[in-house]
Amino acid sequence: MSDKNNWKKFLLNSIIVLVYLGIAVFCVVTVLVNNDNMQEEQKAADPLENVEESPDTAKHEEFWASFEGFRDITLCAEEGKQENRQPIKLFVQENHCYFFIPSYYNTGGLILHFDENAYILSLDGEKMFDGDRLNVQESGILDVEIPDSGAKQQYTFSIMQSRNLPAIFISTANKTMQYIHSEKDNTEPGSLVCIRADGNIDCMGTLDKIKMHGNTSLMCLKKTYQINFEKEANLLGMGSAKHWILQANAYDKSYLRNKLAYDLARQLGLPYGVEAEFADVYLNQEYAGCYLICEKVEAGRNRVDIPIPQRDANRDSADIVEEQDRRYYVFPEKTQDAEGYLIEANNKIVSSDEGRIAQEDCYFTVESGIYEIKSPKEAIESEVVYLTDFMENVEKLVAESVSGASRNVWEQYIDLDSFAAMYLMDLITNEVDANDYSTFYYILQGKIYAGPAWDYDRAFGNEERNIYINVNGFPNGLCEELAKNKEFRKYVTDMFNQQAFLNAEHPLLRYLEEAELFLQKSVQMNEIRWENDAERLNYSYNAFAEEVSYLKYYYRERLTLVNSLLNEPQRYHTITFTNSAGRSKDCWILDGEVLAKDILDFMKSQYGCMHWTFENGNIYQQGRPVFGDMILYAAEGDYD
Repeated sequence: MSDKNNWKKFLLNSIIVLVYLGIAVFCVVTVLVNNDNMQEEQKAADPLENVEESPDTAKHEEFWASFEGFRDITLCAEEGKQENRQPIKLFVQENHCYFFIPSYYNTGGLILHFDENAYILSLDGEKMFDGDRLNVQESGILDVEIPDSGAKQQYTFSIMQSRNLPAIFISTANKTMQYIHSEKDNTEPGSLVCIRADGNIDCMGTLDKIKMHGNTSLMCLKKTYQINFEKEANLLGMGSAKHWILQANAYDKSYLRNKLAYDLARQLGLPYGVEAEFADVYLNQEYAGCYLICEKVEAGRNRVDIPIPQRDANRDSADIVEEQDRRYYVFPEKTQDAEGYLIEANNKIVSSDEGRIAQEDCYFTVESGIYEIKSPKEAIESEVVYLTDFMENVEKLVAESVSGASRNVWEQYIDLDSFAAMYLMDLITNEVDANDYSTFYYILQGKIYAGPAWDYDRAFGNEERNIYINVNGFPNGLCEELAKNKEFRKYVTDMFNQQAFLNAEHPLLRYLEEAELFLQKSVQMNEIRWENDAERLNYSYNAFAEEVSYLKYYYRERLTLVNSLLNEPQRYHTITFTNSAGRSKDCWILDGEVLAKDILDFMKSQYGCMHWTFENGNIYQQGRPVFGDMILYAAEGDYD
């Protein structure tokens, strides 16, 4: 009995042990499964964690290739107000990584922030932690490991700091620029903080929107932007306004051409000269580069001071009418005509120009070109008719001035000061887009004024069309035609001589001498940030210092030429190259010199012709010295 009971007891205990063991195994399996599910959910939520646990080198290489760009590893100032402690994201490019920090950051107090569950970081073999302090001189070898993935990578690491420039921090609603960059007219609201190089707050404000700005510059990775404040802001001491332009200067290796041109316009007294200041720009904690912060060319207070009719409230109820060579709005109720107008030359020279004037923009066409009406934005038919008739009259007066018509006649309608200043702007800058695009005029009380000046990043020899000092890269316009009048030309000469541009102490020459050092640190960061911008156009030099040297050379040489043309006109002869469409460009040759073959061939490529003829059809024979002015006509080919 006793043995039987012992056996039953042993069997029962064994069953109980097995049951408990089964329960334990079940619990362990459940925990492991749940843990795996949690890890999968975490990986799905964070792309940085979504790395397969595999020693597969190819997959790791693919991961690290996608790791390039800005990462959520940030550096911020330790001291100062909350607004000053703006975080800056780490930039990764190939085997290098950088923090691009603004001028005002205190060199001894920088705080590192990162998610220790997402990254394991070591600098020169020493493990780093969230909240560690760094200094500006910090550099070395940074090891980056993604926990539990087997993915490891090594980078050279450095902190680069700007100097002299203010910093502008912009945060958008979606914390990314992806939507804004997907279409030109896409906008997002946001906020802006501007901090000067000394750490003082310049201005803060809410942005109604930020959007891309420009046309051909949209091809570049580094974009130009327009920002609209909800309330007027005095940005960098340039006066209160809502709308500002952040010019990328992506086509200009010197970064200085726009700034030099705007300062030149103000020096010449061109009305409403654009003020501009350099700044380092950060978009959603990502360094965007060295930018030129500019006033926008528009009608309004602290801008082009002409009355603006208020039509926005009725805009949605208006119809847009497209007729031959013009477009305008028709409102359901009668609208009083504007008292002043701002217009911009926006010609269609190549197929890509079709998108320059949007479907809702008003314009009109006259012999001198297509003009977009910038103010009033919603122009009505009577205004478009008035502007068309007015500009045709101006063209007629300019043409008559060449034949010696009285200055008193055309001076009633044309402001001499602004036209003289704009003519000098064209001559000195040699901007290839002058008279075709971004050339503004405003009409007030029955008189036309040239200006403001805008968009000169391809000026001063920065394009194949203007590399020759003695050849205009731009087509002749109203100012060039008016300059054929001796009275107007004397007016221009006096204006030029009053400036003493060639004096070594002239403010613009001094600025060019100082600008390289002033921008150097910011440019170094910008060049690394945008090293892979393949769409960038530049026909000069690869290095910033060389490009600045070339700009100084070109500016002085062009000033010397202009000085001779105005003050010693007998020394030079004007060669005008033209075609059947009426487009023309000028070249100047010293008396008795030969018109160089490379210039003739260059102008053939510009006009798409096989040879040059005189007005009577005789072919021009190259190699003969020039002893007088000439007009040469493009034959066997049209201008493209």
